[in-house]
Amino acid sequence: MEDDMSKTVYCDVDETLVFWNRPKCIHSIVVEGYILLPNVKQIAKLREHSENGAEIVVWSGGGQAWAQTVVRALQLETIVALCLTKPDIMYDDLPVPMSHAPVRHFPYDPMDHVNCPSEE
Repeated sequence: MEDDMSKTVYCDVDETLVFWNRPKCIHSIVVEGYILLPNVKQIAKLREHSENGAEIVVWSGGGQAWAQTVVRALQLETIVALCLTKPDIMYDDLPVPMSHAPVRHFPYDPMDHVNCPSEE
């Protein structure tokens, strides 16, 4: 992987770090009464970025406190530098196509959990 020393990596919480409304299995976590499924591919990628020197910022439309709660539940406190509320409006000096960082997406893949026994 390329050197991440000068990079800041931003990651959303809901449907990015954790998935909602998925079948419960032994990998599920309960956060404030909600059953969530960690996105293992996304979490591994964040760990990789952190190991390569990137600063990790986690944000959520649910607010800073929700982002912090999920980060703690996933035990990512040692790699996450900052938790924020997801911005509604952003200003930048560059036009939109130039100012946007590359977006990477790790969607839910049921095959990731095909051998995940349920807790029931």
